[in-house]
Amino acid sequence: MKYIHLNYQEPLTLKEVTNLVYLSPSHFSRMFKEETGVNFIEYLNQYRIEKSKGFLKMTTLPIEVIANNTGFSSAAYFATTFKRIEGVTPREYRNLFGNFAK
Repeated sequence: MKYIHLNYQEPLTLKEVTNLVYLSPSHFSRMFKEETGVNFIEYLNQYRIEKSKGFLKMTTLPIEVIANNTGFSSAAYFATTFKRIEGVTPREYRNLFGNFAK
C-alpha cells in the first residue's frame, strides 16, 4: 500500500507490484483483498480518486490534467471511475466547491 501511495501517479500494474514483493499475482491478490477488502485495482483507483478530489477542490487545473496527474490513462476513464466511486462527475464535484470549472 505504501508503494501505491508513493507511486499512484505512475501507470502501476499488478504484475509490477507483485514483482517487487516476490509474490505471484494470484497469491498477492488474495492477500491484498483479505487485508483491504478490495482488489488491487479498486484500491488504486480509490486512492487516485481521493487525491484527485484535492486537485478538484483547490485548483483550476483542467480535468484532463488532473486525470493525468493522478495516474489515470485517460480523462474518460477518470470521469467514469470518479462517477462510479463518488456518484457525481469530476466537474459536478468541483462545482460543489466553488465553481472552479467556469
